[in-house]
Amino acid sequence: MNAKMINQIVDAVGGADNICSVVHCSTRLRFSLRDEKKADDAKAQSIPGVLSLVKKGGQYQLVIGNDVDLVYDALIQKYPQLQKDQAPKQAVPAKKKGIVNAILGAITGSIAPVVPLLAGCGMGKVLLLVLVMSGLLTKASSSYILLNMIFDTGFYFMPAFIGFSAAKMFGCNAFMGGFIGLAMVHPTWTGLVAKGAPIDFLGVPVLLAKYSSTLIPVLLSVWIMSYIEKGVKKIVPGMVKVFLEPMLIALISVPLALVCIGPLGNLLSQAIADGSMFIYGTLGAVALAILAALYPWLVSVGLHKALSPISIMLVAQQGFDPVIRVVALCSNMSQAAAALAVAWKTKNKALKSLAFSSSMTAYLGGITEPAMYGVNLKLKRPMYGCMIGSGIAALFAGFVKLKAFIYVTPGLLSMAMWIGEDENFILQALITLVIASIATFIATIMIGFEDPEENKEEQA
Repeated sequence: MNAKMINQIVDAVGGADNICSVVHCSTRLRFSLRDEKKADDAKAQSIPGVLSLVKKGGQYQLVIGNDVDLVYDALIQKYPQLQKDQAPKQAVPAKKKGIVNAILGAITGSIAPVVPLLAGCGMGKVLLLVLVMSGLLTKASSSYILLNMIFDTGFYFMPAFIGFSAAKMFGCNAFMGGFIGLAMVHPTWTGLVAKGAPIDFLGVPVLLAKYSSTLIPVLLSVWIMSYIEKGVKKIVPGMVKVFLEPMLIALISVPLALVCIGPLGNLLSQAIADGSMFIYGTLGAVALAILAALYPWLVSVGLHKALSPISIMLVAQQGFDPVIRVVALCSNMSQAAAALAVAWKTKNKALKSLAFSSSMTAYLGGITEPAMYGVNLKLKRPMYGCMIGSGIAALFAGFVKLKAFIYVTPGLLSMAMWIGEDENFILQALITLVIASIATFIATIMIGFEDPEENKEEQA
């Protein structure tokens, strides 16, 4: 990775000392800055290799594209201190960022690092299902049992992964965050839940709730733990803090999580999932079409990540997601088709090459940021084509009751996500893909766009 690019990025965000932490998702570097005013937006957007800048959820996000992991690795290699657990207490206070931004930043920052693991385990479970359907494996075989255990691990222990990641976001001990998540899925706890017999803690009744494959309970628990940790650190003498601090934090945080916070988070999770299904059941295809038409703009500002917990919860609780992943499929394919239309119509050779390659990336892997920020959003009008095509495709998807059975980014390479143990929606998903592509392509060609002139100096 070009060292010059790393230097330019660090300089644009205000220097290494201005960075509290940095993580990355599938296409973006996500910075938490101490003072966002020190960052130079124009300089950041002018860096070769940076497709766009998004400031959302308290994060300073540079859209890189498919090579974001290489950029991140090079950044950490040069500035290893950025990968250490650092409390963002020196950052701009959350109240200045806004409550909504602070909440969205905490949710997306906690979930984004875990999403690749969930997607990989989800695709593994689908692969296992295909092997059984093809007769290559049987559910009674030891090979199936071991493989199923491997891919179940990602979902069963999801609270531990989320707890570890959330602790970094809230500026507390990451291992204690993971500890809380593990306590919520401990065999003793799951055994008590399975028995269903009433229990209490020091005379206080405890609601028996299943926390495996959940997000919100552990997020809330680690958030509260971050304040408990600060309080404990103030009162524990230095000579005994190595064992007394973690003991007190665990003694306070875990019972609080199991008695109060966890049940509250579980009810909130269920309410969100039930609310999503109610809206879907009431408005159906119309609701999908409206959300799909808006989804390209949600992606452009990073708000689509706030919908990820809903999708994950639906898959965990219902066994399928008929809303968020379906809308993502329609939107992703419309972005790909709009970029393909631009590649077809433009006379600019550089734009044609970029549009075609980014279109293929979106079609195959569902990674739309290169197509969106590099082509469609820059030209503006193709985004309207995306809205039209995505909305039309969602109407069909809602009509045929399309369902996704795992949480993964929709694309041609992840079509297995539409296969369940008892249902198969691959054909409906392929038709939805074709509708989104054709409708968007035609709409983009008809709406048109201002074709940029060839830069002769760059061409030379």
